[in-house]
Amino acid sequence: MSIRPPEVWAAHEYAVIGSIFFFLFTVLPLLAISLLFVVDAALVLSYVAFWTGLVVSPGWILPITMGFGIFAIIVILVFIGAYITTVKRIDDGLYEAAKTPCLIMGILGLLVCLIVPGIFYMMAYTKLGEVILRYGPVASRTVLTPVGLATT
Repeated sequence: MSIRPPEVWAAHEYAVIGSIFFFLFTVLPLLAISLLFVVDAALVLSYVAFWTGLVVSPGWILPITMGFGIFAIIVILVFIGAYITTVKRIDDGLYEAAKTPCLIMGILGLLVCLIVPGIFYMMAYTKLGEVILRYGPVASRTVLTPVGLATT
């Protein structure tokens, strides 16, 4: 079991919660809309026409479906990249390397109206600043063993 200061656990949890909310607010809805477009695009566009008055000709169904699919793939890749560069780096003890991606994801989240994930990433950014200030930019790997502490 790894021994970590409370600030590290807080930064890790904030980044994990930010990633979960980012997934819930972007990836799942985009996948659902993309799958609905693939299954029955005419039904989705008639629903949009009913609520907005915007009528789309049948010739645009395929480009719109492809656009939603490509956009969903891009958002999924951004999610995977954000998880790897924030949560995984915090797990590996690379706090300085995880700090900037947390700031970028926090600002990106706040700019595109993903308020909750943006706030959690910003809180992870501030906690990582505290960790770096107190313990340095890289964690020392300590493992609790029955005999005592062993450094790996």
